[in-house]
Amino acid sequence: MGWRLSSLLKPGTAQGSDAARAGADWARAEHRNSWTRDAVIGDPSWDNFARAPGNPIYVGREPFPWSVNGSLFHDPCGGNWYAYPALYPRNYWPAGPCALLRSADDGRSWQDLGLALQGDPLSFDQGGATPDVSLLHADGAYHMVYDWVTPDCLDGGIAYAKASSPEGPFRKSSRPIHAESRQEALLGRYKRVYLSTLLRREADWLILSAMSTPGNAGNSWALVAFTAGDPADEWRGPEMLLCPEEGAYLPQPVEFNHAFVFRGEVFVAASSVSRNRTYQLLYRAPLAQAHRAESWEIHQEGSLWHWEPGDYETLGIWGQSFCAVAEEGRVTALYPSRNGADRGTLSLATRPWDVPFKDGFVLSAPNAQAVTFTRQSFEDVTLRLRAASSGAFQVLWGCASPLGPDRPYSSEGEPSPHTLRGFPSLRLHAEGWEVWDTGEDGQRSLLARGRLPEAASESWDLELTWTPEVACWKLGATLLWRGAACRQSGRFGLLAEPGTCLRVHGFETSTGGKKMPLVLLPYAGTMGAGLDARDWQPLEAGRRVVASRAGARAKFNFLGGRFRLLASAEDFEVSTNLPPGGDTLPRAVAVKAKRAGAELEGLEFEP
Repeated sequence: MGWRLSSLLKPGTAQGSDAARAGADWARAEHRNSWTRDAVIGDPSWDNFARAPGNPIYVGREPFPWSVNGSLFHDPCGGNWYAYPALYPRNYWPAGPCALLRSADDGRSWQDLGLALQGDPLSFDQGGATPDVSLLHADGAYHMVYDWVTPDCLDGGIAYAKASSPEGPFRKSSRPIHAESRQEALLGRYKRVYLSTLLRREADWLILSAMSTPGNAGNSWALVAFTAGDPADEWRGPEMLLCPEEGAYLPQPVEFNHAFVFRGEVFVAASSVSRNRTYQLLYRAPLAQAHRAESWEIHQEGSLWHWEPGDYETLGIWGQSFCAVAEEGRVTALYPSRNGADRGTLSLATRPWDVPFKDGFVLSAPNAQAVTFTRQSFEDVTLRLRAASSGAFQVLWGCASPLGPDRPYSSEGEPSPHTLRGFPSLRLHAEGWEVWDTGEDGQRSLLARGRLPEAASESWDLELTWTPEVACWKLGATLLWRGAACRQSGRFGLLAEPGTCLRVHGFETSTGGKKMPLVLLPYAGTMGAGLDARDWQPLEAGRRVVASRAGARAKFNFLGGRFRLLASAEDFEVSTNLPPGGDTLPRAVAVKAKRAGAELEGLEFEP
């Protein structure tokens, strides 16, 4: 599979020159590639999305309290906006129908119009679920592609319906576009098609769909395409476009959502399904070539989304990624979450299309710890950090720990314990502060603690003076701690504790730092290979893994240059999607064990 590098992902000034050698403010958007980002452990975001003041626009209610997903449609004829919430009971099954909302005032208020679509006992869905839909206006009619699932979830797929209005009634085809029961497993695992988008092209029709394992069990996800001359006729496909088994750069675990078209290109967002789900990928392809795998490229990786604390989005993005409508001047996103009463919510956010980033980043941790590190290493430096937080957070220095998740594959991951070892940290919270030193073995030593010099505050102005001999922390003009530096050099890091939204307004260093190799843990490689991770057994709590058979695969995705595998060369075949070099680029390095018992410790690369 080929791929291209989008302009929004090209390295900024920090990559080629180690940033400004006289110092830099690493919170500026131009330095967004100078921090680690990861689908599991953390993704600092410079996104320019602003929440709508009327959020949420929909809250789930019995018997379907989980409105997990939804789609958004702006009617080019009537001018109204429509949202189609997908309705689920708690724990998803048996899934439900699709609801219908309308706004006649550009999204400021919404009217619930009841159900847009539901199952029929006399249909192929056997009276089951019709939860996820997308709508398209073309050729004087409104065309819908929707998910269908039998009540027992043993069969499902996608189907077509048509109406003369976005409000229906929708006339469903007598047979589905796709049924899992008729699908041979692609790559030995992909069977269930869902979350589809119908698109009109000059000479044909195109459907882009997520594809999962049997029964939509998850753990590995793909993007596939279908084509047809008429939406009510036979469709060709599915054709594989993006999946972790291919050789291209595709951080895991991510799940694809609905697509949208803008300026002749089609875009598809994919969201992390780790505990925090803040990491996003945005892919794009020319609409005319979107059925071809080699046409797809990453338009933006990471920094697309951040969590805002508040009751209606307690858990952050929950379900798939946001669903968007792009128009000249702005992009409007409908995003799913869950509130404190365990009910699904749908809300809106907007940003200028041509201004995706703004200075100052957010590190959000709605459900688990989130951590990010500078790609540069520092020594004998002064740091000034200006930030605001909704909860406890930590500033790390002298870091050289390996990066990776706490599990070999699948969803709900968080940072590995190995990533959170081997550095000192300043922890700040509403009641006070603490300085800790964490050893390579994970043992933590409390060096000092104290109360804040004034009443509990959510705003912080911190300064660290760090020399080879001593570290000195100040909060404003008040000295917090002065002591042995613990480490003479290393990266800076930020860690948001669960429930914390950390807003970094400034991260200024007196020197620009220098490059220092990064190490990815073996779980980063097994996670990158999807379900192939089942061919590996952990050693030392995941610090090493061992192949259970010859042919066991792993794939490391990283933004960097030259690399080396941390393993015996004679035990592995290694391939990469780009030739070795010194440039900082997205890379995918696939490895295959030549024998059972081959041990893998990870991968080291130049940032």
